[in-house]
Amino acid sequence: MKNILLFGPPAAGKGTMSTKLKELLGLHHLSTGDIIRNEISNQTETGKLAQKIMAGGNLLSDEIVIRMTKEAIINCTNENGILFDGFPRTVAQAKALEQLMFYRKKPLNIFFNLKINDWTVIERIKSRGARPGENPEKVLEESKNRLAVYKTETAPVLDYFRGRINVVDIDAEQPIDAEFAEIMVHINKLA
Repeated sequence: MKNILLFGPPAAGKGTMSTKLKELLGLHHLSTGDIIRNEISNQTETGKLAQKIMAGGNLLSDEIVIRMTKEAIINCTNENGILFDGFPRTVAQAKALEQLMFYRKKPLNIFFNLKINDWTVIERIKSRGARPGENPEKVLEESKNRLAVYKTETAPVLDYFRGRINVVDIDAEQPIDAEFAEIMVHINKLA
């Protein structure tokens, strides 16, 4: 069983790498983004609250995210392992995840830190394009806000896990195939 975390700023390529890893290794892809989008599309109370908070470019509270993610982990029956994408985003979430996986006797194996510079993050977010009728300046401002939130609230998760599990820094600015190959070298070393 391989339990893998993909970590990095917005637009670092976590989704792209997740898709490739999920397909190759048969892992359960646990994406908080997917979980949250499902809650929003089903118009649950949690989903409505999440939509309001995220509209301002802010992160959801730890309590909301942990509750949604914990349920998804408990319900996971995939014996190949779990691929975490977009979770944890705070140190409190990291501690909750570590504790839950410990009690389920399914430890976290490896943490991939997708490294990318700020300029590339902003350019990638901008290149995704504004929705029709949306002001490009607003998109740029939201991009900068997302990056600032990442640096203050999410980046400390990396420090939390260093020394606790195997943390591997990956250059996320290299070509996708090269990045994926580098990740697979490290996964293949896992017992």
